[in-house]
Amino acid sequence: MATNVQKTHSMAAGAGYSIPLGRDCAFVNLLAKADCYVRVVSSYNGDSTTAPVASPAPGAGTTADWTHLAASGDSYVCDYSKGFQSEATSFPKDRMTHVLVWAIAAGDLVINAR
Repeated sequence: MATNVQKTHSMAAGAGYSIPLGRDCAFVNLLAKADCYVRVVSSYNGDSTTAPVASPAPGAGTTADWTHLAASGDSYVCDYSKGFQSEATSFPKDRMTHVLVWAIAAGDLVINAR
């Protein structure tokens, strides 16, 4: 049985964070207790694991590779655990290693992963 990663991260408004999961995970569930932008990344495939220094919110007419959790109780799930490749150790690109966060408001981000 997989070991779960369970973390609660306290966020300050207007701050960026890079939260290491502490192990490779194929499933990540994020529960916001405050308005924020989130992105789950893997250090294996060249994703930056550096905390954002400014809001990643897209400008008018543009897009961003971030998910906006707009209200307390919004959640985001990234699940590679059921895919063919994620079951094979030779495919580490399906393994997530960090959660990047930009906090719009102060509050907690609850992370459950495996």
